Amino acid sequence: MIGLQKGPKYWVEKNAMRFVYPPDLQQMDDGYLRITFSGLNPNLVLYISEKGNANALLYLSAGSPDISSEKEIMDLVYDDIISIHMDTDGRFYCDLCPEPEYYSTPDELWVTHTLDDIIEWINSFRQDECYLFFVTEGAVGADRIKKSDAKHKEWYACVPIVMDNYNLSE
Repeated sequence: MIGLQKGPKYWVEKNAMRFVYPPDLQQMDDGYLRITFSGLNPNLVLYISEKGNANALLYLSAGSPDISSEKEIMDLVYDDIISIHMDTDGRFYCDLCPEPEYYSTPDELWVTHTLDDIIEWINSFRQDECYLFFVTEGAVGADRIKKSDAKHKEWYACVPIVMDNYNLSE
């Protein structure tokens, strides 16, 4: 598998103005890029690997998430896996996609395949939504729903995503 030429941090910084909720980036020692977003719940954390795979975890606990804790309640709320390969003509594609598109660089592929989807997902969050955590037979999950629909569901916790004090017009 081929990695990115410039890395995810470069591309997220370069595209920061495209996010409705500004990203706060932290390069981790293990190579992952950790991102939280101004105006969104700080317990929503996006991780991007050096290879370009992205996933977001939503932690239920208040305060700083402790990923090493076995008692931590969280759910994977976003997942985008990419496997960059080059064909015999020197074009780059994701070999996990059933109908791959071809690009001239691995970074161009990643921006279109992953970063554009991340931006669309982050920008889609609204004040009237939450993630509803539920527990069934020992498993924990979270569904994104309208807050007004939470009263019709059985749930463990309703976690808002957009913080109440955040104004989109800022």
